[in-house]
Amino acid sequence: MVGRHEEVVPVVVVDLDGTLLRGNSFKLYVRCGACALLRKRRLGGFVRLLAATFLRKLSVITHNRYREICAALIGFESDATYKMAECAGMSEAVLHFVADRRKEGCQCLLATAALEDYTYAFWEGARVGSVLKDGRVLVDCRGEVKLRRVLEALGGRVPAYALSDDIEDEPLLRYVAEHGGRAVLVNPNKKTLRFFREFEPSKLFDVELLLD
Repeated sequence: MVGRHEEVVPVVVVDLDGTLLRGNSFKLYVRCGACALLRKRRLGGFVRLLAATFLRKLSVITHNRYREICAALIGFESDATYKMAECAGMSEAVLHFVADRRKEGCQCLLATAALEDYTYAFWEGARVGSVLKDGRVLVDCRGEVKLRRVLEALGGRVPAYALSDDIEDEPLLRYVAEHGGRAVLVNPNKKTLRFFREFEPSKLFDVELLLD
């Protein structure tokens, strides 16, 4: 890798779904939310949640519209949100990596496409995510948008580490690697590995692996 070494700050940027969390936080949010609606006997809300899920599976509604409907029905301050943390499986490798970097003096930033409003269930501290306001997803924090929001959060400086499992985080991983930081691919599946290995030579950049 031939990169431009700009100001690199001791910050670890961590993705949520598939990286820190083994699985998908939104699916967990919907599942726990559905249980909460049943527990509170809000049967109308439960039926509307099932209907929205069915429509999403048929691709009748977009993912963002689905998120908007679910958020309106479940909310973010209910016991369902807190239940998510109890049900979540976390990556031990990522937890250890973050803990070790913190001992070295690094700060940590969660950067995720998940809705910011429920990420407090998994993460204490600074975070950027998809923004829901007035019932609408205004910022979908993925790809180039996530890169921009991370740089904004760090005042334009480069994080020392960026951890992700997701192909969509290629802009962030590439930027960090090409500007003096370390891009770390976490527990990648075959599709993700193939994606990074099949870059043209001119597009190759250093990506380290972190496995559980």
